[in-house]
Amino acid sequence: MQAMKSRKIPLKLFWLLIPLFVLIAGVRGQETQPQKRRFVTSYSGGDLPSIDTALAENPASIQVVEEMTVGLFRQDESDGSLQMGMAQAYALDNDDTRLVVKIRAGVPWVRYDSTISEVLPVMDCAGEVRTVSAHDFVYGIQRTLDPETASPYAFLISKVIDGAAAFNEGRSTDFSKVGVKALDDLTLEIHFIEANTFNLNIPGLWMMHAQPRWLIEGDACNESVGDSWTESEHYQGYGPFTLAHWIHEDSLLLVKNPFWPALET
Repeated sequence: MQAMKSRKIPLKLFWLLIPLFVLIAGVRGQETQPQKRRFVTSYSGGDLPSIDTALAENPASIQVVEEMTVGLFRQDESDGSLQMGMAQAYALDNDDTRLVVKIRAGVPWVRYDSTISEVLPVMDCAGEVRTVSAHDFVYGIQRTLDPETASPYAFLISKVIDGAAAFNEGRSTDFSKVGVKALDDLTLEIHFIEANTFNLNIPGLWMMHAQPRWLIEGDACNESVGDSWTESEHYQGYGPFTLAHWIHEDSLLLVKNPFWPALET
C-alpha cells in the first residue's frame, strides 16, 4: 500500500489564508459571545491637554467632553442635521433672534465612586439628586466667557450672542447684560445679535455645555475645587459616559452612565 503523500501549502498561499481564518474565528466567536461596544479614540503622544468643558480645544479632548456632557442640540453624524440634545423643545421669535429652550427634566449629575467601582447620582445640600438645569447651562456659558477662564473658543459665543463680546473682552463685568438667562429651572433664554442660519448650531457646542458650579466654586456643602474639577477624584458629569480615572500621561477610562436616559433623535 502506497503511503499518502503529505501536502504542503505554499508559503505565499498560507499568508493569504490567515485573514480568512481570522475572519471565520471572529464570526464563530460572535455566535457564542455577546457583542461588546467600544469607544476608541487616539491622539498624538503625551497627555490630553484638558477635558474641561470651557478649555478643551483639540479633537480628542472635545470628543471626551462630548461623551461626558451633552449640549442643547447635536448634529447627526451622517447628514449634519440638527437634533435635540438636552433640549426637549425650543422656539425662535423676535425675527429669529430670541431662542427659548425647554431643558429635559430629571437628567442627573453623576460621579464615579472608586471605592465601590460604581457610578452614583450627585446629591445636593438637601440630600436630593442634582439634576441638570437651565442655571447649569447659564453658569457654563458664563464661565466660558469669563476672561479669567481664557477659553480658546469663547470667541464663537461672542460672535453670535448679544453682549457676550463685551463680557469676554472685559469691557463689561455685568453678566446680566449678556443675552443668556434662566427663566426658570428648566427654561433657558438666549438672545442672538442677529438672525443667522447657523445660530442654532452654536448653543450645542461643547464650550456651552452645562458645568457644575457647586463643584468648581463651592456652595453650602461643597468646598471649591476650582480648575481641578476635571480630576478623577472630583469629576461630575451627566452624559452617556463619565470619568472613572485619569492617570495623566498614561490612561483615561470612561465608564457607562447607568442614569443616562436614551434621548430620542
